[in-house]
Amino acid sequence: MAPNRSDKLPSLRFVHNDHEFIITTVSAGADILLHIADQYGRMLLPVSPRVAGANGSPGGRPNHRLVGVAMAELRRSVERLAGEAFLNFLETPRAAADFRWTLAELDAAKKIDWSKPAATLVHQGYCFLIGAFVTAERMVILLRDPDGPFDAPMSMPKESIVRAEAKGVDPLAFGVGIMIDRIRGWNAPCTEAFVRDTPRLVDASAFWKN
Repeated sequence: MAPNRSDKLPSLRFVHNDHEFIITTVSAGADILLHIADQYGRMLLPVSPRVAGANGSPGGRPNHRLVGVAMAELRRSVERLAGEAFLNFLETPRAAADFRWTLAELDAAKKIDWSKPAATLVHQGYCFLIGAFVTAERMVILLRDPDGPFDAPMSMPKESIVRAEAKGVDPLAFGVGIMIDRIRGWNAPCTEAFVRDTPRLVDASAFWKN
């Protein structure tokens, strides 16, 4: 479902409040999407900034000027964040593409009690369950359907969990809310493609026995 990263497109690395970020670009048909990441992985913004028509210029070459302007604006929007607003931004969950499983996390994933999910969602005719577990390093949020969990986790670094709890915010509810919002943004073809093409974490039968 996700568009492929293009080697022809630029990236932009910068530091704000002693925290390093990188803005990268992906092709999405005639458009270009901007992604922003830090050392914990790609941040799941509510909506990925889109540069309309930047990938559909004559000759099929990306419009680097349009992309550069959009990347600079995204950078400025981050650099305008200060204090509590910046800390809130750092609490944004990270994407699955940058996730690297450890053996301990795989074992924890198998122990999720799917009879008591953190949330249930029906979208575009598909029923999804959301579960989670916490390790010493991060919170991991998983999505599954009747065929088993998808290998497409979201994660929240331990630092983000601590900051959220200090403010009286439930990090699990926050992360689950982000995942639900993203799923609700999928149209029917995107939802079908996600269910069809996303790898499964383990054999589904093992999870149905939970």
